[in-house]
Amino acid sequence: MDENKPRSPTDRRVMVIGAGVAGSAAASALVDLGASVVLVERSRSLGASESIHGNRNVLVLAGTEVIWAERDGKFRMEVEAVQDGCRQRAVHEVDAVILATGLVPIDASLIPEFGLGRHADVISSQQMEQMLRSAGGIRRPSDGGPVSTAVFVQCVGSRVEKRGVPYCSAVCCAVAIDCAIKIKERDPGIGVYILYIDIRTAGKGQEAMYKRARQLDVKFIRGQPALVSKMPHQDRLLVCGENTLLRELYEIPADLVVLSLGLREDPENLDLFRGLGVELDREGLIESAPSALSVMTSAKGVFVAGSASAPMCADEAAAMGVQAAHAASVYLASR
Repeated sequence: MDENKPRSPTDRRVMVIGAGVAGSAAASALVDLGASVVLVERSRSLGASESIHGNRNVLVLAGTEVIWAERDGKFRMEVEAVQDGCRQRAVHEVDAVILATGLVPIDASLIPEFGLGRHADVISSQQMEQMLRSAGGIRRPSDGGPVSTAVFVQCVGSRVEKRGVPYCSAVCCAVAIDCAIKIKERDPGIGVYILYIDIRTAGKGQEAMYKRARQLDVKFIRGQPALVSKMPHQDRLLVCGENTLLRELYEIPADLVVLSLGLREDPENLDLFRGLGVELDREGLIESAPSALSVMTSAKGVFVAGSASAPMCADEAAAMGVQAAHAASVYLASR
């Protein structure tokens, strides 16, 4: 090959970190654009990325973490996988990186009055989704008993400065309403409450979903609880707070309390971001250009996709993954 001739994207490699919706979309788009891909996923499940598994232009590293990164012309990325108790490390040289690392829930111990980690029947919305997918049905985690009342608490550690994150987590309202509908459709006799600050259902079809929940007698109360505690001499929980619309106090006996936790960058990724030269903004998210769904980070050759940039729905994350792949392709072609 003529060394003075500009190289095409097919001669270059892109590492995509994260195989969720955004990372899978980015990897697929890069393959379509003719680029080689190293797809790194911390968990052993590849989810949507299964469709590109086996493609000769994609090296899939499941159950693997990026533990170190530096840049000297190319990016040198050290990864580690644990198999059969043995740690295996390797270094991959790539020409561009797409961060599709997603977000993780805040530490619920920051808000102890809601009881997550202290009361077995207080769970996160992620645990509620897993329960609805399981064959076991809707049961109290403490003893496997039936649930007669479930209470969802919104904005737990989001839209706050000191005990969480300052921004809206975007997907929580839709997730809670969807779970509430599924509970009522399975068992209309279960009482379901959603305690909210604002209901934000701006996505496609979400307003109709909100109306469907009300038709199923899901009860919406404006006002977070002040306390979730055990009822005296009973195995149930008591959710206490103020309805800020009616200006009256409420007490709701509950078998299950579901917290919609705020979402933040995973602290385990911060060293990776620093190694790549990626800065965070004032809200603690990956800094990007001010335009909507911008994939450009503060570091040349490093792009961001999906909720690693900001909380968003799956459709937006997939679209941003494709956008990041095209931006990476343009970057590679210009070098």
